[in-house]
Amino acid sequence: GFAAAVAPIPPAAAPVVTANAPTATATPNRTILQLSGSGPETTPEFDVAATWAVAWNYDCSKAPPTARNFVVDVDGGTSQTPVSQGGQTGTNVTYFHVAGHHYLKIDTDCAWNVRVFNAAGS
Repeated sequence: GFAAAVAPIPPAAAPVVTANAPTATATPNRTILQLSGSGPETTPEFDVAATWAVAWNYDCSKAPPTARNFVVDVDGGTSQTPVSQGGQTGTNVTYFHVAGHHYLKIDTDCAWNVRVFNAAGS
């Protein structure tokens, strides 16, 4: 399973803004989605501005040596696999430049953490 961390929802005086609201004018480095888990997972869908990133890490120390890999696909990986790592542990930030509605598909037998955030720059 996984646990999603989202910003608290303000008191309902105005229309409620969901986690999937457009973020074209969002503050750089604002967390859009943060998940932790172990094993394969497909994240909830999210909306991002033109430049966004995924900060990720994994730990395969408890997985069999033949299962020590970590793969993250965007939108099911139909066109690319942005993260494909082997080894016992790893950490990095991967940047993307396609605004819109996306989800991540995590393929691993290991423990992992991912954070999707708006990135500064072009």
